[in-house]
Amino acid sequence: MSVPNHFSTVKALFDQGGWTLHTDPGKAAFTRAAAWKLFQRDAHWGLVEKLTGSNVLGLSTDLVLWAGTGEIVDIATDSGPIWGDGKAPIDPDRWVQPKPPAAWEEEPAPGPVPIPYPGDMIWDQVGIALFGDYAAASHPPDAGMGRWFGRTIWDAVAGDATGHVLTLEQSITKHRAEWRQALGLPATH
Repeated sequence: MSVPNHFSTVKALFDQGGWTLHTDPGKAAFTRAAAWKLFQRDAHWGLVEKLTGSNVLGLSTDLVLWAGTGEIVDIATDSGPIWGDGKAPIDPDRWVQPKPPAAWEEEPAPGPVPIPYPGDMIWDQVGIALFGDYAAASHPPDAGMGRWFGRTIWDAVAGDATGHVLTLEQSITKHRAEWRQALGLPATH
């Protein structure tokens, strides 16, 4: 099956002006807007999921896909719109439903997920063990205690050298063995 040629829709959008197709973000914005216009004309048109190479938001920056067939059309080059059909079909499951351009702008930027503060008592567990071991070794508190607090908390929040995030209890057990050895105390069981 040959997809319908709707280049006039793509060209009319481009002719409205304001598009910067020589950048991936600009080309992606144009492709999303054009896919929306095409989708309004015929609901078979969609965007193309693209996980490698040049993509913005996980979508191709220059292709649209005809639903169910896997037939794709290249609609944007650095210099302007085109209608490049006749390409080899792709997996039709990569079809993504377009949405109005304003909806793309409302999408929040991905960022870190905030972790709620667990309260002070959880960190006090480190202090109880650390100060207790310093006292057992008859060693006064010193600046090196900051290192043991830091390492213990780091592994429980950010993860150890392998990227594995430990529970606080696991991290205390791991680092307590280290600080007890540094203080000359026997290992705990």
